[in-house]
Amino acid sequence: MGAAVAIAASLCGLVAGTDLRLEADLRVATGVRRLAYEGLPARTLGEIWAIPRLALEAEGRMTFRAAYDPRLFLPVDVSAGAPELRRAEVFSDRAEVLHRADLLAELRLDPTLRAGLRANGAYGRTDLLAGGIWTPELVPTTARIQYLFGEAVAFLAGDATRRTSFSAEAGAFTTGGADEPSQAVLPLQRGLRVVSALAWDAARRDSLTLPLEATWSRFTPGGDAAFVRAGLRWRHLATRALALRVGAGAAGTYSQSPGIESIRRAAPWAEVGASHAPENARPTWDLATTLEPVIDRLSGTIDLRLGLEASLTWRPSRRWAFEGRGAAAALQPWIAAEARSDLDTRVFALDLRTARRVGGHATVGVVLWGRAQRTTRPSLASFIEWGGFLEVTGFSRSQGAPRPSRAR
Repeated sequence: MGAAVAIAASLCGLVAGTDLRLEADLRVATGVRRLAYEGLPARTLGEIWAIPRLALEAEGRMTFRAAYDPRLFLPVDVSAGAPELRRAEVFSDRAEVLHRADLLAELRLDPTLRAGLRANGAYGRTDLLAGGIWTPELVPTTARIQYLFGEAVAFLAGDATRRTSFSAEAGAFTTGGADEPSQAVLPLQRGLRVVSALAWDAARRDSLTLPLEATWSRFTPGGDAAFVRAGLRWRHLATRALALRVGAGAAGTYSQSPGIESIRRAAPWAEVGASHAPENARPTWDLATTLEPVIDRLSGTIDLRLGLEASLTWRPSRRWAFEGRGAAAALQPWIAAEARSDLDTRVFALDLRTARRVGGHATVGVVLWGRAQRTTRPSLASFIEWGGFLEVTGFSRSQGAPRPSRAR
């Protein structure tokens, strides 16, 4: 009883002086997508989807955020005459619900040190590309699967000196198919991840960072994969708006599959990038290319990934916003039962968005996207998909008065 009272008193002390906000959003959209598998006739699908969102935020010495935003999605097979809109049994069979939630609790221990916990998860039936989901990763299927994702991370970040800062986080994750039929397409993996970085402001325009990352995954029905990566990253501020970055290092990788001896192999890591962020209404952009080992979420082995990503954002006024982002990646088995150079996969993704604010509580937007996958792996399919949709978002925010606090 005494411990419960002490915990309650501590929480009251952290919440004192907190600004509470309640947010409610609803995003609805309708559009069309066209999907073409290599060697098969193309299909045209209509889409109707809605994403309600309810979030609670509290900011003070302790920052707390909790949100729930399920995605409700209905694919409409226009090529077959849209039976989803004419027959109730077809509607109930093809409607998809993906439950999603996230949580953040962050405590400011002192002006230069903060610690916290964040978690997010998703569960439900979904098409991995439904709604134009941004995913320049390997796509095993465009059919529906029962999907599961969960992650919990504890983190600590702060300043060690006036010119040195650090960050560290450790967490566990689960992702993949939630039942046996889905796991046959997208294996379930459970794992641990540790990420840390030590940054030093070497000069007024230059900084050095020592990043370290370790990831381990265990797959269902069997198999393990892991890598440890370290290196050095240099960032140079060429002008007030233009920043350049270069990084290089190495990784140790490990893979073990059922009935196959474990394999260990060193891998390279490198990155080059630039970003431009002016202080006025001019466009901001970021461009980066990376070479890194990644865990193949389909085979449970290690791939070497060469990727290119670009993004552009322009907000010429308070009402208008334009965004675009694109990505391309080439993946090749690095350690596997057959690390063959002819088993490569290339993936591409592009999103273009424009939105206009209407009044004080709504936006109207248009989105165009494209996805493509080209592969020589027999277990994967080559396809191209493109489409677009019109979306309307309504939002509201309720803010409570801040409570008085002696800590401020």
